[in-house]
Amino acid sequence: MLSPRKDYTMSESEKIGIFNVRPYVRNGQKSGQWVLDIPPMLGGRRKRRLFESREDAVNAAKALDRAYRRGELTPKPEPEKSEYVFSELVDLWLQRELDRVETGKKKPISVETDRFRLKCLLEYFGNVEPSLITETRIHTFQKARIKAGKSPITINSDMRVLRKILNWSKRSKLISEVPDLGDPLPETRTTHYIPTPLEVEKIFESLPSRLKLLIRLMFETGCRPGEAYNLTWDCVNEVQGTIDIKPVDGWTPKTQSSIRTIPLSDYMITEIRKLTKTGSLVFPNQRGGKITDMRKAFQTAVKNAGITQKITPKTFRKVFATMAVVMGVPETVLQSILGHAPGSTVTREYYVHHDEKSKRDAVNLLSQMQQECCKEDAA
Repeated sequence: MLSPRKDYTMSESEKIGIFNVRPYVRNGQKSGQWVLDIPPMLGGRRKRRLFESREDAVNAAKALDRAYRRGELTPKPEPEKSEYVFSELVDLWLQRELDRVETGKKKPISVETDRFRLKCLLEYFGNVEPSLITETRIHTFQKARIKAGKSPITINSDMRVLRKILNWSKRSKLISEVPDLGDPLPETRTTHYIPTPLEVEKIFESLPSRLKLLIRLMFETGCRPGEAYNLTWDCVNEVQGTIDIKPVDGWTPKTQSSIRTIPLSDYMITEIRKLTKTGSLVFPNQRGGKITDMRKAFQTAVKNAGITQKITPKTFRKVFATMAVVMGVPETVLQSILGHAPGSTVTREYYVHHDEKSKRDAVNLLSQMQQECCKEDAA
């Protein structure tokens, strides 16, 4: 029985045969948990088991020592590397992702997004071996992110990056097992405000002249802001009345499915033909360069239109998708215009939003149908 009066410090450890019990130290501080080290001679690699108390760790070590002395644990040396800590796996994974960028399999912006996600993950798991990423650690990470004001959607995105790296590490035989990361946090999807046709027209009227046709292109085609900003004249077919969304001047569309041809309305192609071709870009900024951000001008137009709800340039992509569904455009056609992969659920889950009037009309229609059926049955 261990003495309850003894104060074990971070530097103390206990050798039990070939096994070692020591305090688990995280970021230079005693965590309160204890580690049982299993030497490489038993399996060819170093292993660690984590316990909530010193007594549990010591008892486990003594049980293993007895089994070892009885010959039940046979040394199995294997030429495997000791387990990496998470930060080492991240370095190897990022190098692999950069190789994928060079071969065109991944976009540079996607790597930067991953790097952003990794900042918080490295803070909590950087010096931790994957086998020690326990449910308790995951809960601590999630609670800290919630306390920092991050939404469940953001935290789940962080966890997806963590899982992606660990799965790759397992496939690459860098780690033996992927720890159980638990279920994702419940997410509440944000309700987006979809402006009415009259409100859309008010926004057009309030925009600076140089941005009117650019925003109308997003409204009429559902293209992404970046696709409109990077549209060049060689991607415009004024005869056929179409535009091509494809890689140009170092910029690439979001996904392979985003590379597509979009038809233009007669009005849009007529207005585009009127534009002055002073450079390669169809919609340059005031200095002739590429537009990178027009949120300030857009928000001023939204305010002048008397709209208090949050609307961004990308909102018009959702407006386009919603109107297309209301008008009966088949989902496969809508996906090809928006640049979504065939069969993707993204279109209806994130881009189609029905306003209150549409939902009320549907409810009233069902109610009328029910009443008519009852009348027919009664007759």
